[in-house]
Amino acid sequence: MAESSYIQGSLFEDGFLRRSIKNGITTNPETALTELVANAWDAGATEVDITIPSSVGNMLIVSDNGEGMTREEFLNRWMTLSYNRAAHQNNRILDPSNGRLLRLTYGRNGEGRHGLLCFGDLYTVRTWKDGTEWTFVVSAREKKEALAILSEKSIARQGQGTELSVSVENNLPDSERISQVISSRFIYDPQFIIRINGSVLQITELEGLIDTQMLVSEDGIEMTASLVRTKNSAKRGGYQGIAFWQAGRLVGSPSWRLGDVYEIDGRTVTARRYNVIVQSNGFADLIHPDWSGFVRNDKTDNVYKVVSVYIENVFSRITKETINETKHDIEKDLKNEYREASPLARIQADETIEAILKDSPTTTKDTIKTAVKAVLNLQATSEGEELLRRLSTMSVTDITELNKILSRWNVKDAMKVLDVIDRRLTVIELIKKLSEDPNTDELHLLHPLITESRWVFGPEFDSAEYTANQQVRTITKKLFHHEAFDTSFNLSKRPDLVVLNDGSCYSITGTNRFENGITHLDHVLIVELKKGHFRITFDEFMQLQRYVTMILQQEGGNIHVTSFILGYDIDDGVVSTEVKGAGGGIVIPMKFSQLIDTADKRMMNLRTQLTNMYEDVDGMALYKQYKLRW
Repeated sequence: MAESSYIQGSLFEDGFLRRSIKNGITTNPETALTELVANAWDAGATEVDITIPSSVGNMLIVSDNGEGMTREEFLNRWMTLSYNRAAHQNNRILDPSNGRLLRLTYGRNGEGRHGLLCFGDLYTVRTWKDGTEWTFVVSAREKKEALAILSEKSIARQGQGTELSVSVENNLPDSERISQVISSRFIYDPQFIIRINGSVLQITELEGLIDTQMLVSEDGIEMTASLVRTKNSAKRGGYQGIAFWQAGRLVGSPSWRLGDVYEIDGRTVTARRYNVIVQSNGFADLIHPDWSGFVRNDKTDNVYKVVSVYIENVFSRITKETINETKHDIEKDLKNEYREASPLARIQADETIEAILKDSPTTTKDTIKTAVKAVLNLQATSEGEELLRRLSTMSVTDITELNKILSRWNVKDAMKVLDVIDRRLTVIELIKKLSEDPNTDELHLLHPLITESRWVFGPEFDSAEYTANQQVRTITKKLFHHEAFDTSFNLSKRPDLVVLNDGSCYSITGTNRFENGITHLDHVLIVELKKGHFRITFDEFMQLQRYVTMILQQEGGNIHVTSFILGYDIDDGVVSTEVKGAGGGIVIPMKFSQLIDTADKRMMNLRTQLTNMYEDVDGMALYKQYKLRW
């Protein structure tokens, strides 16, 4: 038997070719017509005319003035499935008048021409070149062939070009939507005109150009990155984000995502008002065959890296320039207000401008000016006169000390430190006032206030590392698994607090250490608070001591436990006691009055010196101020 002979060839069901192409070319009219336009580009056309019918059963026609095909070229190119243009023709279109490069082609996988199957399985190709026009009727319905020529004929004709026609049986296109999509898929080229139903498309132009730079990836891929202000037409065409263009054709759909990282939150004003255009002739090997996006590999990642750096730099520079210009203009417009404003008010005015422009770079100057004027007026009324009054009553010594502070810190530094001091002084005063008030809801007010202010128990506990981590929660469950809990207290919001039905409240937190890469519990802090004007007796003290002993016995290792039991009074003989164990522990009884005195000492007696700050403010009013500020 000869090598070329065979018993049975392939058989094809109706519509085999249409079903076998999975990239939308044969199912999505937008994709299909984009590919047919791209084919005209690859043929060197300067004009493409698309006729879209208004109803099913009428003819859809795509014609161009490209290079056309001879009969032999049609048979070899059109009828070869997955025809590889680059291998047989190369990817460059030359100008026949001078031999110079006219454009690079888009063709990758030879499937673009099958876009006609999106609308019907029987279509006609008219193509003319070298003095002859050939007409072929092509079918994708034959069982023995995926694609078959049913008839052919020829006539004499000068010039060159191709016309495709198909009776629309499926997927009737919407001409307006097709116009929007195609106009957003190709960058403006005066030598490439597209008409739909006789109307010339307004192809995307780089209007509103703000910045442009040449970029080169680590692999030597050259590209031009441009920042442009968004046009309404571009927004309608789905043109938002970073748009990559290979030889003037859009790759995939624009977005602010590069790989797995979003460069900008697409919901912000910045994302809606600006686009980044990245153009190159070097992306061809990085693109999926259907142009739906980039293949993920090292070369693509290197392209993303250089584009990411460009985006960061250009937005940073533009924002900085805008901020400086706006500051200058607003200060000039509000020169009287600035002249009367305090230095602090001017700082806050500048910060207001920066905050607005960073969040919304396209906010109008008039809007920003209104906000700045409000800030200056607010500072003048609420702080200016009060600050002048305080300065006028300060002694020479106080002013000298203040000057020393400001020589080492700027005003913002001083304000940050003073804010922390103010918060801690407020906490001390709140504990004093609320603990003395028999009507205080201690469970929800006093207890959380004390337990979240660990610094009052000693400087060693003034750390954010004390948290209710998983190991601490396991200990808590073991300690209190037989106890009745107060279900009115939302433990999910405060996992560091355990509240029992007898009114006792325990704050249990801890710190970790790392040994050989493994986390170990290092130090547990327990603060027990009793309900009401409770007197700490020996029984309560021993109960906490038993809890400490249980922790040391259960956990082992080098864990250390420090515990405080806090009440309004303490029985005689109840004193601090050390608990023996692996890491050791201690139980410390403490009165509220002792806690307040100790906190005063830790704050260098500032509360005592500034008693007039809170003298006329009752506990609940002060608590409301505290919650509003912090």
